[in-house]
Parts: sequence; C-alpha cells; structure tokens
Amino acid sequence: MTKGNYDGKLTNAEVIKLFTDKRYLLNEQDEIIGKFGKISSYSSSKGEHQWVRLFCSPKFRSIPVSHVVWMVHTGVILPKGFEVHHFDFNPLNNQFANLLALYPLDHDKFHRSKSDEVPF
Repeated sequence: MTKGNYDGKLTNAEVIKLFTDKRYLLNEQDEIIGKFGKISSYSSSKGEHQWVRLFCSPKFRSIPVSHVVWMVHTGVILPKGFEVHHFDFNPLNNQFANLLALYPLDHDKFHRSKSDEVPF
C-alpha cells in the first residue's frame, strides 16, 4: 500500500490492489474470500445490503460488496458519487452480471421503471 497521507482508510485503488495481489479473492459466485474480510449486512429503506470490512494493516475500509465486485471485475475505480444498481432489484445478489454502475439520477430512473431494461 502507499506510504504517506495515512488516514486509516483504504482508497478504492488500494481495494482493487488487494484483489489483484490476491490478498482477497472473488469466487465463482462473486463472494469475497479472504482471511481478514468480514461480511456484514444492514437494512435500509431500500432493503438489506451487504458490506465487507477489508484490512491491510494498518488501514481498513468498510465498503458495499457490490462496489468491490464491480471494481474488481472492471479494474476501474467507481467514479465519485456513482452508485451500483442491481438489475434484479435484489441488493443481496452481488454477482457481476447483476451489477451496473450509474450516476444517481440514472439509478433513480431504473428504480422508477422497475424494469431491467435501460430506461434512458
């Protein structure tokens, strides 16, 4: 990991590097595998979501599982402010084929349309 500017929180680039360096892995179902990864769920008005807490001493990060899966598969840092949409509207299905990164206004359009068709 990078030196300097230590704030205790892994960046998105460092999260991707944890997977490219094989400190954490995604299995065939896009579940995170790693000795130090802790998966937890939380409920919100939009349903239940899964988060993972990743560690690379002395840094760590709690991040939505869908964000990790999308970034690891694409190799791209999720743009600031973007959200990850679940095509099947099931926030617990974090398989890459079910995910799409969207600007929040476009994400809202998907949820208003209740369709897996791109509404724009």
